[in-house]
Amino acid sequence: MRHVLAVACTLMMLGLSACTMPEPEPTPGPTSSPSKTPLPTPSPSAEPLTMVGCETLLPIEQARSFFAQDTEFLGERAPAAPNGLFPLAEIDATLATASQATQCSWGVPNSDGVFTLHVAEVTADQRTTLETALSDAGFSNVTFERVISFEMASENEVGTTAATHLFTANLWIMSNANTLSTTAPVANAALEALRAANPTLEP
Repeated sequence: MRHVLAVACTLMMLGLSACTMPEPEPTPGPTSSPSKTPLPTPSPSAEPLTMVGCETLLPIEQARSFFAQDTEFLGERAPAAPNGLFPLAEIDATLATASQATQCSWGVPNSDGVFTLHVAEVTADQRTTLETALSDAGFSNVTFERVISFEMASENEVGTTAATHLFTANLWIMSNANTLSTTAPVANAALEALRAANPTLEP
């Protein structure tokens, strides 16, 4: 009898143990990872210009078609050399301090027929200063596809003078001659030559 009771008690204890569910393990809560703040995107800046030579800026065939058939390339001069057409202190200062600048001249030998072409790489501040000075001096301006053109022509006791200025990105082009029919195509030819040499230059 004692043996039966012992077995019964053992079975009851095992039964109670089998029915008892283990306590669930605690589920770890969500962990917060530090948020990443995106780095600021640097503002784009104009790339340095690749400059080309005078006779690439304006091949002699184009120079002759814009000016006269006996036009010759007269050479490259110091960028800040005075040209006497519509002098402005801001023009002189920019040519003297530009990181890159070129002055080219063409003309008819043994005559007064000469025209010049300046090309310079300018900073944003230099460009703003030049544009303001040209507007204040009475130059008319027009914008076409991000290119700003300033032009002026005048007459004096000697004859007529004309100038065309083109600005786009960090490029400044200045052409001086006796008529806008020369300065405008000369400046535009230089712009196209520099676009070919600088594919990333603004259209």
